[in-house]
Amino acid sequence: KIDIIGVARDITERKKAEEALKESEKRSRELSDLLPEVVFETDATGRITFVNQIAFDRFGYSQEDYDEGLNAAQMLIPEDRDRAMEEIDRVLSGADIGFTEYTALRKNGSTFPIMIHSTPIIRGNMPVGLRGIIVDISERKKMEVELKASLQKFRTIFEGATDGIIAVDPETTKIVFANPQILLYNPALPLF
Repeated sequence: KIDIIGVARDITERKKAEEALKESEKRSRELSDLLPEVVFETDATGRITFVNQIAFDRFGYSQEDYDEGLNAAQMLIPEDRDRAMEEIDRVLSGADIGFTEYTALRKNGSTFPIMIHSTPIIRGNMPVGLRGIIVDISERKKMEVELKASLQKFRTIFEGATDGIIAVDPETTKIVFANPQILLYNPALPLF
């Protein structure tokens, strides 16, 4: 004689919750992959646990590289790594340090300027990692260099002009800048 005793449970609600969670995770992944900047998560040691699609393009690493335990500090030039680890500790301690500039290091060894902003991931009132964004500021840096060169060119022309030149604020009628030659025409002119 064989006796069988069993318990049956209705797991419909649990299955629905699991499906809802999977769908939510899929939507979050798809949304993050649409963003034009890198979105990331790390554990408390700085090991990268999540990146969106653009991270693969910007840094040149594969999913396998990340799966093997790539650390966030490895993605920065060596001169920035100690500072980055200090910043990670500060953020994990609850400090809001805003955006911080670093020089990123691609897998192929090339570099580019970035800004990183991160916040702690909290589980059970304890920081367990970081979540943040990485903004490629290559274009901004290029524009800053071009602006500086343009201003220097303007200054050279302005100061080297044989005629006196002044610029006046139209609202206040105060002189905002003048070249040295203007003093030849009016030595008593109050400059700045």
